[in-house]
Amino acid sequence: MTVNQMISGVVVFEADTAPKRIAARYFETGTVLAKREAQIAFEKDLISKAVKSCASLSGMISSVDSGARKTGTDKDAKPAGDGGTPVSTEHNEVVLVDNFIVVLRLSNDVLIAVIARDSQNDLLVAEYLNTLHTCLAQVCGGKISKKKCFDRLDQLFLVIDESIENGVVFEYDANTIVSRINMVSEPVEGAETSDSSRQISASMRQGIAAIRSGDTESLRSVFAGAAQSFSSFLGR
Repeated sequence: MTVNQMISGVVVFEADTAPKRIAARYFETGTVLAKREAQIAFEKDLISKAVKSCASLSGMISSVDSGARKTGTDKDAKPAGDGGTPVSTEHNEVVLVDNFIVVLRLSNDVLIAVIARDSQNDLLVAEYLNTLHTCLAQVCGGKISKKKCFDRLDQLFLVIDESIENGVVFEYDANTIVSRINMVSEPVEGAETSDSSRQISASMRQGIAAIRSGDTESLRSVFAGAAQSFSSFLGR
């Protein structure tokens, strides 16, 4: 790609309890979205508008805006899956929030959002979301789920870090991104480190980064994933 597409942020939500984050990266500096309080408010507004305006997303969340699904705009909404699990969409949805375009993709119980200024090319934003979705599917073993995202939280962040630098998308090829992640994730030759212990170590690194940035919501997500990995490690 020769076009320098700018991304303002990437957020991965728990679809059934959105706007609760699984992970988030914002690249806005010196603007309103540089502040955590503004990010949380923006995400709540984003989810509320998505539920109201997108038929394929309107049945996804019960805790955000229960009244939204009672309106006539939601008559054609897809029902939730068995046990209340959101139904995946095979296409992207676009929502306008303030001066930003947000491209969304629902995959099982995970909602992926890519945020960009409204001056950016929405087709390239959608293309990046498709790349991101493909990468997450690969690192999650073929099927994206909330549990797998928590278990592989370090790889989720690496997907973003290996494709965006300072808000500029520099890689759209999913196979290239995943190959880089696999290289980073491979243990040192001769090291006898289990998958669980590597996940715990990676989660600790993500936790330190979250503490430094003051992102308490991501910190909770990091340690939720670490707790699962630690439990599995002790149970061996």
